[in-house]
Amino acid sequence: MDWINEQAEIIWHKVKNMPLRESLLVYLLLGVLICALCTWTTEMLCGRQVELIYAKHDIVIERMDGQQYYAMLVPSEMSADLSENDFARLKILGIIEGVAPYVYMSLFTAVMGICFYYKRIKRPSEILAEGTREIQNNNLDFAMEYDSKDEMGKLCISFEEMRRELADNKEKMWSLVEEQKKINAAFAHDLRTPLTVLKGYSDFLYRYIPERKVSEEKLLSTLKLMSEYIARLERYSYTMKDIRNFDELKVKREEVSLCRLIRRVKETADALNQIGEIQITVQGETDTDQMIWIDENVVFEVVENLLSNAIRYAKSKVEIVIGAEKDEEMLYIYVKDDGEGFSGEELKRAKAPYFYNDKKKAEGEHFGIGLHIVSVLCNKCGGTLDIANSINGGAFASVSFSYRNS
Repeated sequence: MDWINEQAEIIWHKVKNMPLRESLLVYLLLGVLICALCTWTTEMLCGRQVELIYAKHDIVIERMDGQQYYAMLVPSEMSADLSENDFARLKILGIIEGVAPYVYMSLFTAVMGICFYYKRIKRPSEILAEGTREIQNNNLDFAMEYDSKDEMGKLCISFEEMRRELADNKEKMWSLVEEQKKINAAFAHDLRTPLTVLKGYSDFLYRYIPERKVSEEKLLSTLKLMSEYIARLERYSYTMKDIRNFDELKVKREEVSLCRLIRRVKETADALNQIGEIQITVQGETDTDQMIWIDENVVFEVVENLLSNAIRYAKSKVEIVIGAEKDEEMLYIYVKDDGEGFSGEELKRAKAPYFYNDKKKAEGEHFGIGLHIVSVLCNKCGGTLDIANSINGGAFASVSFSYRNS
């Protein structure tokens, strides 16, 4: 019995994986075989009934070569005439024998067609229809599985491949949207410090020029600094306009004097000191003649991001230390504030994009995107960002840049 079941399973598996046209032919042939068997059975049963009717009236039925011949005896030899009821039964049996093949053929063709539909068409059609509804509902988190190698199975496989492609494209699209969101947030975040500096310079000139407290030399130097910041903002806006994610941001190294870099950071700090309550100090060797190969715009973007975060959390002061290690060919910048410092969760997640400090979030402040930008830019320049809490209290951020000309 197990062998029979095993062979039946093998046959059914072969039929299941047949092309639909061949499979339909198998179903129809099976219907024809069943029809022939039923027709033969019906004829046998009807013939048996006829034999019984003739036997009841002593009418002999001769058989020759497997064929039936009803030999009617002469009237003198008949024991009795057929009754009206038996005559009607014979007519009905004759009609049944004549009609049965056509009835069986129609019936089993319909049955096999229905079986073919339910076994080979209905399930994959439902899978495809359900998949279409899910896609229309903008849901791609499903799978289309149909275990057959026929045309419907191949169609389901193609549909599943299309769904996966749509899901991949949707994921890529959301990734692009997320990257663009980061770029927009970075652009808005990085404008804050330069605009604050420009505002400080403009307020300074607006306040003291009418009082003639600004010398011509100071006025020209201030206007020059404002012009440099405006030019830098122009370059930055063009750069951000043309990129879709941080990976496309190019680092353009140029030979820069270390003392000039320190002096420019001090100028930014002086401008912020004029308009804010937080005192910013900058330490570094301003008399060195050391030259370094860096992207000055990237360095300033990093410094301004760290400075913006430090000012936001500091109580009264922020310290910046800038130095270069010749042996390592690394530029180091340290920014320290006297605020509350980082919490344990902030130390773990502050460099992640869109991480907010709950308190600052309630105040409408943005936290996290700045440090994320700093981390990305440092990595692109061959350096790192490290954050910690100072021994004396407050947050401490350390960034490094490789200034190797390569």
